[in-house]
Amino acid sequence: MPADAVTCATLGAHTISSVTSLHVQDTAAIEDVHDIAPELIDDQARCLLEDMPVGAIKAGPFYSADAVRTVAQIAADYSDVPLLLHLAAPSRAFSDDDHNLEEVVSSLFELLLPQTDVVVIDDGLLAHWQTEGLVPGGAPTHPATALLNFGAQWVMTTNAQIRPGQWAHVLRGPDKQMFHWPRQPLPSGYSTMTAP
Repeated sequence: MPADAVTCATLGAHTISSVTSLHVQDTAAIEDVHDIAPELIDDQARCLLEDMPVGAIKAGPFYSADAVRTVAQIAADYSDVPLLLHLAAPSRAFSDDDHNLEEVVSSLFELLLPQTDVVVIDDGLLAHWQTEGLVPGGAPTHPATALLNFGAQWVMTTNAQIRPGQWAHVLRGPDKQMFHWPRQPLPSGYSTMTAP
């Protein structure tokens, strides 16, 4: 959330937030995930959406199907507001009895993708989901096609290998439109949080 706030501020926008889960984490990993009750997610989001004009909704990552269902209903009620869906790898803390990745991904495909204007997901994560059988719809040429087939207008896959040794961020859209931008390496001293 702080990164989103800084990014939006540099673009001249103001962010408002409704938390769907709390992480216990440091710069290396997420140690634990605590879900926020759906009623609280709904109350906070609607409080903010009714307080001021909102130019877009960014949602995700998600750790529970309840959170997905809640956000899907909010997005449906505010269908005139563009929806950006950020899908991320679950942490090690996700693999416990309280969290079911298959149920979360299924809810995303059924409830949120049909309402989504732009999906952002790491290319390797999307390929992993396809290998694990979590991406429905057969075996399209690229798993991003499945996201488009489920209703997303555009899909941005980050860190995609477009040829040996060359990585890019790839945007796919309607009518097989495709654009890509070279991936810029992070400055030294930065690290990204990854999960197996």
